[in-house]
Amino acid sequence: MIKKLHFWHYASVILLALLLVSVFTSGFGYTNASPDEAAQRLVDFMNKYKDNVLQGQTAKVTSVEPVDGLIKVNLNIGGTNVVGYVSNTGMLYFPQAYDLKKTAEAFDKQTGGATTTAVYTKSDKPKFELYYMSYCPYGQQAVQGFAPVAELLKDKIEFVPRFVIYEDWCGWDVSCKDKPAEIPNYCFDKEAKLCSMHGINEANENIRQLCVFNEQKERYWDYTLCVMSDCSLDKVNECWKTCADKTGVDKAKVEKCFKDEGASLLKAEREANVKNKVNGSPTVFLNGDSYSGGRTPENFKTGVCSAFNTAPSECSQTLNSASSAVSGNCG
Repeated sequence: MIKKLHFWHYASVILLALLLVSVFTSGFGYTNASPDEAAQRLVDFMNKYKDNVLQGQTAKVTSVEPVDGLIKVNLNIGGTNVVGYVSNTGMLYFPQAYDLKKTAEAFDKQTGGATTTAVYTKSDKPKFELYYMSYCPYGQQAVQGFAPVAELLKDKIEFVPRFVIYEDWCGWDVSCKDKPAEIPNYCFDKEAKLCSMHGINEANENIRQLCVFNEQKERYWDYTLCVMSDCSLDKVNECWKTCADKTGVDKAKVEKCFKDEGASLLKAEREANVKNKVNGSPTVFLNGDSYSGGRTPENFKTGVCSAFNTAPSECSQTLNSASSAVSGNCG
């Protein structure tokens, strides 16, 4: 299988590495600042080097809040909400923070104070449902992280790709009712009931990946990973054909499915979102239970293998546990 992480996924890690250099250069000459000033320094850095760390996208601050000695910064990067933390100088960036008190409380509530791993309903053939957006970097991270597990366990598990579809979404914090002219840019239907966070190109690709899975399932992984690796959002409506050719996907079947079933496929996804209270990408269910583990191949394998009535021998194999992408969520 093709397994090549999209460069966007490295953004936070690269940014962190660059900013750590500031420790040895006196914070690039900066001293402590107000929360707003520190957040602005972070965004100025991101936008100045956006080709290096944001794949050309632009960042802006949506809110700032002092939290336990750091500054929590909510950013909008290319339509995706990203939460991170900066130091008081704005020159050290922490892409993720764990509230140890809340985490401990959650563990204690689950286990009565005992230390244990998550427990999932068991079955002979575990079902792994992964809700994602085809152009959410965190959703892509989850798909790429699970791909080696699907390859390892094959038909011993049931993998179901699902897509996060919104109603009345015409941009970040924009209602389609307020800007109806934006509906064609975000929604597959005129009524704005089948919309995608990153725009109509993402909605189109969601449909194509569903079509491939439903009609050419053996090609789904290679095709999807190729699109995530090789096709940018603005070019995917043509680029997908190159990936189809590379991976043996029948383009005519996909195009017919897209034309005949596109709206009904997205409608079914939206209904599943509402039923299961899914709002963000990625969201994962394992045998109907909410998955709470990490997103490396080994994390996913451990979770799935714990959901077998009798785990197969493949579960003894160790998969890659390294992750260069920061866990987060679009939504």
